[in-house]
Amino acid sequence: ASRARCARAVRASRVVAGAGDDSAPPLFPGWRTPAMCVFWDLDNLRPPSGYETLWAYRLVEAAFEFADLVHVRAYARDGALDDETAKALTDVGVTFTRCPPVAEGADVVLSTDVANLVRGGGRLARDATDPTARDNDAAKAVASAESFGVMVCTRDEGMAECVAFAKARRDLCDGAVVAGEFVAKNMHRPQFARAMGSGAGDVGLTEGYWRVMTHVAGKTDKGILGKSALVRAADATILWDSKRLFDMPGGNASRDASDDADEETEEEETEDEDDDDGEDDDEWEVGDLDAVDAAPGGFAAMFRDGAFEPWPPGTPVPE
Repeated sequence: ASRARCARAVRASRVVAGAGDDSAPPLFPGWRTPAMCVFWDLDNLRPPSGYETLWAYRLVEAAFEFADLVHVRAYARDGALDDETAKALTDVGVTFTRCPPVAEGADVVLSTDVANLVRGGGRLARDATDPTARDNDAAKAVASAESFGVMVCTRDEGMAECVAFAKARRDLCDGAVVAGEFVAKNMHRPQFARAMGSGAGDVGLTEGYWRVMTHVAGKTDKGILGKSALVRAADATILWDSKRLFDMPGGNASRDASDDADEETEEEETEDEDDDDGEDDDEWEVGDLDAVDAAPGGFAAMFRDGAFEPWPPGTPVPE
């Protein structure tokens, strides 16, 4: 399948059978939930222009590690997202909500929706009057699933209360995970550039990247993550990095530098041929995942029960 088709997994509706696995604690190995609703704070976890659908796919890809079906709900203050980008998101199955154009406007709406969705057993009453949600197959499938979990994508500590509520209501919600950029900004400071570049390449989770990340975050629950009320409120936290390049599905950006050198001449010739078409080769269409092998924005690790592990689950520590 092409990467563009993979991106449409945002709106995929898988058959839900059975409830969450009670044999493992939430978000631990062996745990599954039939469905997961992803709440994306676009005012906090904001993609570069043109990367919105790519980042939506990343969130879906992460949620599929735990759930059989995923629906993404995105939130932004009115005017923060242009109509074209909002349409691109809804076209791939994301339910987009415009929030009041005031400080913390998106936070209030998102946190309220988290609580109401948990209370409603996977349903939001206001979906009945919102065409983008009412006609969304993934939203309807989550609503009809036997049980579900939630993922809240933000770094805003003010969201801790709604996450804690979802986690506490185990009778209604299978588990609550937070996805946010907790340590990446500190990691990309100049003093860590050399260490970050050590190891195999500069794409994805390398030895140098892992070493810097665990150093900056602290390897115990007394570090940056352990001190976060938002992290403590969740069953687990997935660490996002908006600057790091991560491979696209089927991409090969982390191949040996020697392979890159062998292809450089051919790529330059191709670019020269395309220069006459009058288009800007540096731009690529929103949602066009075939345009790149690697792109900024992705998950690097999970933090749960006071310990780190590489992402996705089961990935060995890079050496």
